[in-house]
Amino acid sequence: MKRLKSFLYDNLTPIVVLLILTIVGLFAYLASPNEDGSRTFNGEGAKYSEAMEAAYCDAVKKNDDAIAGLAGINVPQDAGSGCEPTDLPQMGSLVYYKVNVSTPAAFVNAVNGKGFNEGYGLQCVAGFKQFMYALSGKYVATKTGGASGYAAQQSQIEPLGFKWHGGKAGLQDGDWGIFGGGQYGHVAMYYQGKWFGQNQGAANANAGNAFNLMALGTGNLIGYYRPNIYVKTSPSTPVAPTKPTTSDTSNTTNQTGVHVVQDGETLGGISLRNGWWPNGAGLYGDSGYTQRLAEKNGIEWRGMILPNTVIKRAE
Repeated sequence: MKRLKSFLYDNLTPIVVLLILTIVGLFAYLASPNEDGSRTFNGEGAKYSEAMEAAYCDAVKKNDDAIAGLAGINVPQDAGSGCEPTDLPQMGSLVYYKVNVSTPAAFVNAVNGKGFNEGYGLQCVAGFKQFMYALSGKYVATKTGGASGYAAQQSQIEPLGFKWHGGKAGLQDGDWGIFGGGQYGHVAMYYQGKWFGQNQGAANANAGNAFNLMALGTGNLIGYYRPNIYVKTSPSTPVAPTKPTTSDTSNTTNQTGVHVVQDGETLGGISLRNGWWPNGAGLYGDSGYTQRLAEKNGIEWRGMILPNTVIKRAE
């Protein structure tokens, strides 16, 4: 008896620990797992008091605010956290916006000083994706993980309303340059002799910085994508009218408001040349004439029209 008492006295601590572990193990084995990650014997989710839920949501908000402060952006609570979600863009799940891209200046005014973040900092690729989405409602991810990879993705990007040009000859405002050099390269929009984009001159390239205008060298410029809506058309020389015949292949019939699309044409250019719309004001954007023209003719993306498509004038 004395030996038993002595044994229990000398080993009380490990015995208590072993007993606790045994009880916890039995609980984990016998309890049923729930969707919220808790385990209970009745199969129902664990019950939390209002004070506990409030404390949890407060902790989530403080964590979000801390991340936002480090990244320089607003980051909302995750809608799946059980806390009330906000209407701000969510880090790691970038929300793109339909900003004004009717002219290069309109785009610069819309996003200058603003940052778009996919969860990897304010990177240049996210800025290009924002423009793609505003133009066409779609965007293309780089296959290589870096901006330079876009130089080999013409087949994906051109259908969104762009035309690829190799080299740097002929640069004009609104062209999106693709740069090589370094591990990832760079992408930015040419504007007034400089380049407008994200992650330019950032102190920390991993965090990046918001849209800004900066002078960059073009030694590593691979080429550029020109949005079709920015294509400048040269005035044509007037020619004497000819009497149409049954074999006439003219693509425009202004009197009847019908136009057959030729390679390289855009809805905006067609509208102006045919006199369907007087000028650039009110021509572009979600409420512009080109959008109504696309809807009239069953065109899903106004920035992408195919040759030989028959376009009928919209009122």
